[in-house]
Amino acid sequence: MTAGRPATTASALSGRVREIVRKGDSLTAEGIPYDSATLVGDVKSQIAKRDLAGAITTVRRAEALLDKTLRDWIWLKELLARVDELRDLARKSGVDLEVVDQRVGNARQTLLTLPLSEGSLEKAAASASLALVVLNDTLPKFYTQESQQLARSIHDARERGEDVRESGVRLAQLLQAFREGRLAEIGQRFIDLRRAVTRIPRAPAVPPKGLKREEEEILLEARNLARRLNRMKYRARDAQGAARLMTQVRAALSEDRRYGSPEEELEELWGEVDRLARERTDALADPPTVADGEPLTSEPSSSEPAVSYSSSRRSRRPPT
Repeated sequence: MTAGRPATTASALSGRVREIVRKGDSLTAEGIPYDSATLVGDVKSQIAKRDLAGAITTVRRAEALLDKTLRDWIWLKELLARVDELRDLARKSGVDLEVVDQRVGNARQTLLTLPLSEGSLEKAAASASLALVVLNDTLPKFYTQESQQLARSIHDARERGEDVRESGVRLAQLLQAFREGRLAEIGQRFIDLRRAVTRIPRAPAVPPKGLKREEEEILLEARNLARRLNRMKYRARDAQGAARLMTQVRAALSEDRRYGSPEEELEELWGEVDRLARERTDALADPPTVADGEPLTSEPSSSEPAVSYSSSRRSRRPPT
């Protein structure tokens, strides 16, 4: 009887140890490492030394720790999942998580580094709870400040004439998420808005000085053109030709049509001037004579200002 009881007790302890190892492996798979090898080695060593009381005490302590860990893990796992969700959202949003970890610690890192005990579980739970509070307080402030910057960027882009329809829709969705107060939805809408703002098609930038200089050149060109047309009108061969030229000029000035740019409009005017110049050249090929026998001259009067035209403007005339 006496020899059979230790054998029976050792067999029962081995069965209990196998159950502990099974539960420990399941915890390890879920993120709480359990040193099953150390437990098995300690129990076998105590049984080999015939220290059954010590082996039983070791097994009971391991069973009590695993039972408490399994009970606490039910709510601790949910807490860690919530923290992981917010940490992932913060990482995608550009929040520096190292500062958060230095302030409140990392619960999962605590479970991985410290031996499993009631103290390590309590420390991990406290760290996770504090991280959840900090993230719930930090992220809304971060999204509010960054959203203001993005909204200002959208406003500036719209003032530059850029297409901000997509980013405007994303901004409206983010504001709706703010009103509903769902942090996860706010984070996702913020990420979508930031991506839309980076995809705004940029309008070509026109330097103010260059734009003003271009306007001055166009006005100067228009003045020179008006002077040339006026001189051609007064040099017409007869009154009928002058009236026809005046009618054409007035029709061109009063025509209600739009051009793609001022340069295209000037190109059309240059073409009209070239046509009128060819007609004038043909008319002067055989100049009429006046009553006293002197040919009619086409030289401009001394009172007319001389107007010069650059080669760049002449090169832009359309081919005939």
